[in-house]
Amino acid sequence: MFTLTINNYQLILDEDFSVTLVYKNACWCFDEIPGPLCLDVTIPDNDVNRNRLGFPGRFSKIAKSNDRKFPNAELRWRGYLYIFGTLVITKASEKGYSGYIQSQLRTLSEIQREKRIWDHKLLGEIAFVNKPNYNPDSDLYCTIRLHNAGFWLDKGETEEYQKPVQQPDGEIAFDDTEREVLTRKFEDTVEFMVNYTTGEGVLTLADETEVIVVSPYPFLNQLIGLLLKENKMFFRNNFLQQDGILKTLCLYHNISICKSQNVPTTVEINIREKYHVNT
Repeated sequence: MFTLTINNYQLILDEDFSVTLVYKNACWCFDEIPGPLCLDVTIPDNDVNRNRLGFPGRFSKIAKSNDRKFPNAELRWRGYLYIFGTLVITKASEKGYSGYIQSQLRTLSEIQREKRIWDHKLLGEIAFVNKPNYNPDSDLYCTIRLHNAGFWLDKGETEEYQKPVQQPDGEIAFDDTEREVLTRKFEDTVEFMVNYTTGEGVLTLADETEVIVVSPYPFLNQLIGLLLKENKMFFRNNFLQQDGILKTLCLYHNISICKSQNVPTTVEINIREKYHVNT
C-alpha cells in the first residue's frame, strides 16, 4: 500500500494507486543532475487533497506556470521510503490531479541552474595557508604550478610590443603590436608560471616592478561536499574521496589572490564565472 505525504500531511490515494519509477543514467548528462522520477502520479479530487493542493478548477488561474510544485513529498510503500522530493502537478481536472514526483537530487539540479556561480558563499573567507604540499583529505585547496601566458589578457594598461613570429624559412620576424603591462611583468618575473613554487611553497612576495600569481584551486571532492552541505545534503559514499587519483582533481580558475606587494591573509572561497583561457 502506497502513502503520499507533503510536509507530513497525508493525501488520500485511490486503492489501485501505482507509479512507474524511472532511473536516468548520468554518464551523458552534462546540462543537469539527473535523479529518479516517479511518473504517472494520479491523485483523486477530494476534500483532503483539495485542502493541500488547491481547487482543481482554480489551478491555472493562480499558478505562475502550468506546473505546480509541492516540495517535501514522501512516497512510501508499506512504510518504506520509495522516493523523497517534489510533487509536480502538471494537470488538474474535475477528476483530480496528475503529474510526477522528482527526487530531491533532481530538485537540487533545478535550484542550482538558476544561480550564478558567485551566489555560492560556501565558507566565505578562510586563512590562506602556504605550504609545499596539500592533502586532498584534509585541505580545501592546492596550488598546482602551471604555465598560463594569457592570465592577464585584456587586463590593465597596454604597451607597444614586438611579437616574435616564425617565418616559413625558419627565420624570426617581429610584428609591432600591443600587450598588457601586467603580461610583460608576469613573464619577466616568473615566466608566466602560475603558483611559482619555491622550497617553502608558492612565491608570495613581489615588488612594484614584479607580477606573480597565486591561485588556490579547490579540490573537487571538497567543493562538491560544500555545495551539497549548502543545500542540506550529504554524501553517503564519496567515491571521489575514496579513489587515490580522483580525489586529487581540482577546479581550475583564473583568479589571483595576490596584491602588488604580498598575499592577503584571507582568501574568499567563491568561484567567478568569467575567466581567461590559456593561450
